[in-house]
Amino acid sequence: MSKIAKLEIDLLKLKAEVVDARANVDEVRAKADKNVAIYLKDASKARAKLREDSNRERRSNEYAWCKSRRETLDEIYGKGFDLSGEIEQAKEDEFDAKFLISDDEDNEEGAGEGEGSDGVDGDIVPEEEMAESPRVD
Repeated sequence: MSKIAKLEIDLLKLKAEVVDARANVDEVRAKADKNVAIYLKDASKARAKLREDSNRERRSNEYAWCKSRRETLDEIYGKGFDLSGEIEQAKEDEFDAKFLISDDEDNEEGAGEGEGSDGVDGDIVPEEEMAESPRVD
């Protein structure tokens, strides 16, 4: 066998190795792209969950503040000061804040499960009853 023939055979072997290496690279690249897509999707879900949790916490804090404010105004009202307008507004704010929290919980648990709960706390007085409450002058 001549030296040229031997070099040509070596060249063909090297070309075959290059083709195999390229196929392997394409396979590894496809797996890597798939893994990256999965991690990006998971990261997107994690960001959305974090945003939801942050919003829920903010609304929960707002509700707690509104409830505390209303309770404080009720105590002052009980001592003989006429704060009925402020109390009414505080009750409305508390009701709105509680509604937002219960709406979050309904969305989280899945809409349409309907167990008869309207998400309203017993210590929140509806607007109709507030109009009937006695005033201290």
